[in-house]
Amino acid sequence: MDPLAAAWLGEAIEIVCPPLLVFGLATRFAALPMLILFQFSFQALDQHLFWAILFGWFVIKGAGPISLDALIGRGIAATALPLVGRITRVFEALSRRGDPSIKLLLRCWIAALFFRSGVMKISNFDMMQMLFHARSTQWLLPPELAARLTILLSSLPV
Repeated sequence: MDPLAAAWLGEAIEIVCPPLLVFGLATRFAALPMLILFQFSFQALDQHLFWAILFGWFVIKGAGPISLDALIGRGIAATALPLVGRITRVFEALSRRGDPSIKLLLRCWIAALFFRSGVMKISNFDMMQMLFHARSTQWLLPPELAARLTILLSSLPV
């Protein structure tokens, strides 16, 4: 794709889709281009992985009960519009089958994030103690004990 056209397309997605997500209107259709756009700017950061999982969640689950989709969806399935019944059934099947997978990905990501944090703290315990000393001089616990408790708690399974 031409870089100029790609830039305009990216900007259009970034301007049009967020309000649709806020109001819960055409949520799945708004989240999908944001998920695709996001993949072209993807970097190996935990925040970016979270965004990818979040947009995937909206594509699979929709906006939920407090949304314009839910309000409109109640009556639209009974209309004579072509393909509405089929699209509704596809979205319902996607929600049933995709929900467990997206929840598994989210649990694994959160567990990996905390595990890596614990490993990093264990690998450089002296630096962690120094950070505890530098952040505050009025602890309820001595900094050495606070550092050890932090390592212990962050290495527990989520």
